[in-house]
Amino acid sequence: ESEEPTPSEEAASLPQTFEAAPEPESRAVAEAPEPEPELSQSLPATALQSLRTRWDQVLALIRPRSRTVEAILRDCRPLEVKGNVITLGFYYPFHKDRIEEEKNRSMVEDALRDFFGMPVRIKCSITTRQKSPRPSSARPALKVEDPVIEAAVQKLGAVVREA
Repeated sequence: ESEEPTPSEEAASLPQTFEAAPEPESRAVAEAPEPEPELSQSLPATALQSLRTRWDQVLALIRPRSRTVEAILRDCRPLEVKGNVITLGFYYPFHKDRIEEEKNRSMVEDALRDFFGMPVRIKCSITTRQKSPRPSSARPALKVEDPVIEAAVQKLGAVVREA
């Protein structure tokens, strides 16, 4: 009658050299997200002007993804394009902070990638609103000798032109 070896006896009879199992870290590395796309191409020199004039198109790309992000982006402006980095200026720190959240930043970068046809990154900063120039500053200064005409220019905004 042959006796079955006990598990401890069976383990003792096995060779004592082992191959180490892969560390859990290596598994984590394999499951890590894909590396970020290479940003080897730069946006064209006209990118900033194009972005400013067609900002509504970028907002339209954001709208189906998040109306909140779209609303925040309505109150910002593109400030600078350097290589593949677009700097967006926000008037309020709260808006800047919201767009810098990973899911929102990624959403904006995806929309801008769709807009430009290449991967881009965004940088957020605080800026101040630009005041539009007053129309009166564009008028040429003419010397007016008549007090009635001078009053009309100053009080009513009349324009004096040379004949």
